[in-house]
Amino acid sequence: MLTQVYGELVKSLHSFSRHKVFALVVFIPPLFLSFLFINAFTYSGDQGFPVVVVNEGQSEKWSNTFVNVLSSREGTVPYFDAVVTTEKEAEELFNSRETFMIVYIPEEFSYTVENNLPVHIKAKINTIHEDVSKNLRLGLESRIYQFITKYQLDSDVRPGFLVEPETDYETELLRSRYMITGVLVMAAVFVSLFYGAVLGVEEKNNKTITEIIMSPYGEVYARIGKVVATILISWCIMVIFAFLCTVLYGSFLSFNTDSVVAFGALVCLTAIFSIFGVLYGFKVGDFRAVPAPTIIVSFSLWLISGSINPLGFSASSDIFAITPTAAVVRILTAAFFHRGVEHWCTSWAVLGSWVVIAGVIFLGLLGISTKK
Repeated sequence: MLTQVYGELVKSLHSFSRHKVFALVVFIPPLFLSFLFINAFTYSGDQGFPVVVVNEGQSEKWSNTFVNVLSSREGTVPYFDAVVTTEKEAEELFNSRETFMIVYIPEEFSYTVENNLPVHIKAKINTIHEDVSKNLRLGLESRIYQFITKYQLDSDVRPGFLVEPETDYETELLRSRYMITGVLVMAAVFVSLFYGAVLGVEEKNNKTITEIIMSPYGEVYARIGKVVATILISWCIMVIFAFLCTVLYGSFLSFNTDSVVAFGALVCLTAIFSIFGVLYGFKVGDFRAVPAPTIIVSFSLWLISGSINPLGFSASSDIFAITPTAAVVRILTAAFFHRGVEHWCTSWAVLGSWVVIAGVIFLGLLGISTKK
């Protein structure tokens, strides 16, 4: 048996090497979608919104201090890239859409701060999109609050509310970083499903399916060999894909025990969809039925698995949480960024259940094949 499975494995690997174009094609959907979605959230993360400041009190201590706080990378996102300009230059940048907001610091700013008087700050905000304007307003309020608390301006002589926030984590996880885990999961699903289906259909495409069926347990050996080959190919591709993500989006891998365990989760995920891919390929037997379904399935699972926003924000989170992709997203997030560690055991239980389900289905179909 091992000899026949090994022979099928070698044949599948040779088949892959002869179709090198597949190695290139399979990168395109995950890379395109990851680039599109991750860069769509860049302004809410690492880069910061471009903001210009008209500082009428540039020679004053508190005015300059407030400008520094505006550009601070402390506190909550979004962050600002603040640049001081003249009022005329600020208006030109704003009208040409090269900046999203103008902050006007009045000349009497320092005087009002030092004498515990009401401080008035004017801001001109781009409202071309509600999400952008909301982030700008919330970001400005956050920077003002940070300025007040950092320099102890919320004293008793200033009556009002004193807010003492308490956060779960010292630093906030940027959404663009969080989405990396979803990109890896989507790539794992697409690669294994695509290659499994491609290897599954090649027997009918090459008119060799009759020979396989007629040989003793030929179909069994063919399916096992193709599943093993798909897992190996998928993992070679995933290593390259992880390297490309590191180049494009910055380092997110940490070489420790948690990361090793997390990559074990990706192995399980590729095994699950390698099985489904090979079974689907054997069933349809036509390459034309492979690309579209694999893209639809991988993209749909990516969207519902908490890959863009944490799963808890989804209205159907209880249902989506039982998908294998959601489980792996949570495992990777906990391993790479130490967020959501409370879901660690549950996610592994869900993933393990899917491995068992896929294995039972595969063994069941192999059993049926042996009786033919």
